[in-house]
Amino acid sequence: MEKNVLGFSRLGDVEGSEIPGIYFNFLRDRRLAELKSIFQHNAIDLLSLVSISIKAWRAFSSADGSNDILFDRKGVISSLESLKLFELAAKRCETFTASAKDGRRNYFLLKQSMNLKKAGKIGSAAELWSKMITNGYGFTPDAYIELAKYYEHKLHDYEAALACVNKLERRIALNRELGNDPVDDFLLLDLPLRKNRIMGKMSKRAYGKH
Repeated sequence: MEKNVLGFSRLGDVEGSEIPGIYFNFLRDRRLAELKSIFQHNAIDLLSLVSISIKAWRAFSSADGSNDILFDRKGVISSLESLKLFELAAKRCETFTASAKDGRRNYFLLKQSMNLKKAGKIGSAAELWSKMITNGYGFTPDAYIELAKYYEHKLHDYEAALACVNKLERRIALNRELGNDPVDDFLLLDLPLRKNRIMGKMSKRAYGKH
């Protein structure tokens, strides 16, 4: 964490695993000099903890989105999610989206939508998924899938769900022709299964009307 967050590595510092042995040697020999490395280690620990706390405070307190460090922003969101503060995480994502560069906007929009979904605000999440599909800030396959799931399972609008899947398939095919935005194998395996399930529900509904 010190290297990733504070940008420094300890040089010549005693390993934490060695401290018990050094302390037991002191108890046996009563030589205070042996404790010097432990005191130095603990002093660095304290300074590191204070520095990390200050950076964390700055990251969490930048409610206006002025903190443009992506690492800090992702950390803030992950921390709120781990505390199950989904609505607060969604609000912070909204703030970050407003000031994010184009390539990052859909990342925060997707995070916002998933936190809204977890908070029970599925309708608001669906609006964001629709926005991600059309906003031109990048290809986000999860937005298509989540919107299809919303239509299929929440609204039981199978035609709209199928349209989302078909649109995603067309986008994947286009990207392949252009050599852009590769998708993972799981998605490629999932789409036909999802499509067949939706079409099966459509057929079952149509059959039930006769």
